[in-house]
Amino acid sequence: MTIVKHLVIAFMAGVFTLVLVGGALVALDTGRERNVVAISEMLAEAAAGRVDAITVRGTRYEYRLRGSGAVTKVAYGPKTTAAELAPFAGKAKIDVE
Repeated sequence: MTIVKHLVIAFMAGVFTLVLVGGALVALDTGRERNVVAISEMLAEAAAGRVDAITVRGTRYEYRLRGSGAVTKVAYGPKTTAAELAPFAGKAKIDVE
């Protein structure tokens, strides 16, 4: 083989590697959940009156910010009841499923 053929093969192997790594990174990024925050941040926003509604499903807390359009954030914490969450939630509507 000539040096040109070796360079072409090396170049194509490099391109192939970049395509594989790029595809893997895109696949990993699309699987991640957006707007995930700590439970303490959710409770602080709720206590400050910035939360409109909180929905609890097991250990997943979905909450909507007041006056911010459709921004919904997610936090994970312990299982709870509406009565236990009420003192921390301010005036937010609480729905525990």
